[in-house]
Amino acid sequence: MRRRALACDLCLAFVLAVTLVACGGHASKQDGGDGGLDGADGSDGGDQPTSLEVISVDPDHGPPAGGTVALVSGRGFEQGAGVSFGANDAQTVNVVSSYQLRATTPPGAPGRVPVIVRNPGGGSASLANAFEYRDEATATIGWCSLQSPAAATTAPGLASEPFYGRVYSAGCTDGDMHCEAISGQVGHGPNGSDPSAAPGTWSWTDATYNPGHAGDDNDEYSAAVTEPAAGTYAVAYRFSADGGAGWTYCDLDGSDNGFDPAQAASLTVADQQVEISWCALRYPPVTTTQPDVATEPIFGRVFAAGCTDGASQCANLTGQLGWGDPAVNPSVDPAAWSWVAAGYNPAHADDDNDEHLASITEAAQGSYAYAYRFSADGGATWVYCDLDGSDNGFALDQAGSLTVSGGGQQVDWCTLQHPATTGTAPGVATEPIYGQVYLVGCTEGSGACAGISAELGIGQEGADPATFTWTPASHNPGVEGNNDEYVASLTPADAGSYDYAFRFSADGGVSWLVCDLDGSDNGYDAAQAGDLQVQARTIDWCNLQYPPNTSAAPDSDTEVIFGRVYVSGCSDGADRCHGLLAELGYGQPGVDPSSAPQDYLWFPASYNGGHADDDNDEYEGVLHPMGTGTFSYAYRFSGDGGASWSLCDLTGSADGFSTSNLGALTVSN
Repeated sequence: MRRRALACDLCLAFVLAVTLVACGGHASKQDGGDGGLDGADGSDGGDQPTSLEVISVDPDHGPPAGGTVALVSGRGFEQGAGVSFGANDAQTVNVVSSYQLRATTPPGAPGRVPVIVRNPGGGSASLANAFEYRDEATATIGWCSLQSPAAATTAPGLASEPFYGRVYSAGCTDGDMHCEAISGQVGHGPNGSDPSAAPGTWSWTDATYNPGHAGDDNDEYSAAVTEPAAGTYAVAYRFSADGGAGWTYCDLDGSDNGFDPAQAASLTVADQQVEISWCALRYPPVTTTQPDVATEPIFGRVFAAGCTDGASQCANLTGQLGWGDPAVNPSVDPAAWSWVAAGYNPAHADDDNDEHLASITEAAQGSYAYAYRFSADGGATWVYCDLDGSDNGFALDQAGSLTVSGGGQQVDWCTLQHPATTGTAPGVATEPIYGQVYLVGCTEGSGACAGISAELGIGQEGADPATFTWTPASHNPGVEGNNDEYVASLTPADAGSYDYAFRFSADGGVSWLVCDLDGSDNGYDAAQAGDLQVQARTIDWCNLQYPPNTSAAPDSDTEVIFGRVYVSGCSDGADRCHGLLAELGYGQPGVDPSSAPQDYLWFPASYNGGHADDDNDEYEGVLHPMGTGTFSYAYRFSGDGGASWSLCDLTGSADGFSTSNLGALTVSN
């Protein structure tokens, strides 16, 4: 479930008017509010003069000390307009266009205030409760729910499978953020009881934030329930944003309608006779790491008839991953090994086994054996499992093999992979640049080698890499083989000729191996560095390609709109001319965006890699108009990072730009 404050919906719908598209489609958007551009003259389509209106403020909150730069969206804004937040004037105001301005908030008391815009020629407009002065150390619970499962079983004294809960706090849980001010607990109590009315009759367990949940604006928490007595219990979540002074209680259908005991989850605690029939160390048979660096996940599987069957977790089972001296049998001397708890893997559901996973973190270099063990009686007895399973007992030669090395370990080889040459304009990011690295016993196989650091550097042509400016690179998971691949882009500020190269470290950045195009085996050679040319591109020609007219409903995306651009010696052929900026904009009919670009709303357009039948580069974007009316639209391109723009209409820029040749947009219900 996705929960959003209305003010946030309005600003997102207004600002994010263009969605980058690929493969002929575009992402859908959540609906925004009802404000926005109306008819061609700013009204509802009649002959009224443009009215002053404040539609949204983004962000809609900030600290009481002020200093937040807020984007105020609406219409009718004039140069020299003033803005106030409540009774206090903004510290600075920059009128971007007649539809948008930026204002720096003054200090204010905690709470919500109206945002007021006053034009110098007279007239004012306000949006009530548009900005909240908020102490970021606090938050408010807007919504929460007990997410899953709706029912679970366990045995007395054994932890259940995890219960998940979700919570939304406006401005705090949005996106991938973790709202640190929120705490969550899962509770269980008598069936039919209401924990919001009598929380002391329930038992509560602290829940843990789940960083793997990032599909909406909610934060997710998880915790297991352990109950010593057999019986059937109700389960619920509760969340607090004030350290536990107050709680919001959540059931399966969420907190919006209050807590309903009929919507609580169910936990059955019953004595079960569970016997482990089989277990195995599943994967990998061999792994490596560095001191104090966790290994890749190591998996074990277990079967208990009547309990692990199907997709549900057998809550009676406890799993542990252990490692130790390869000459010591852990089934004979378990205390000689180190053991860590293994977590249940809910993603495994293709057989009747339960799968567990854990990682090993070992401080000392050396060679170790590792294995799994499982218990059905809370750890009183254990079944030990090697690679060929427990049916024939535990054998050291069937244990996993771990090598821990490093702490001064050196990268064996690396290279600047691709491209050998590239170009861009000042202030515009280059195409992605790739480098590869090899570390014996670590980069082979799938996944990233733990402990590798990668950076892409840029410097003056012929310079020593010691003088380069270095940017962190990220692992590229799409490459298989003995090397790991990394990728990054460069954004040079100034025109000129530059060299670029990769460097890699396996000891936390204490030492680096620099690599050029022919690899690191023969050292770094400036003649083998990547060549980057940074210069302003001259736009020779551009046009609004298609369609010449389009229509949409308010607050919805148009069809994809295409524009093309030609840069001599750069866009020729099938290769992309890097260093260009493209924007698609719309505004009132008759307004010339070449002389009054501030009266258009401009949004980024994306490169269309599928166009390759001429010497032009093609870009694509969509408009997301808010109000009804008729509008004009056009493309513009820049080859100097946005310092100057070439305007393009349907006939192309070679014939000059004319408002009579713009695209026509009709927005109606």
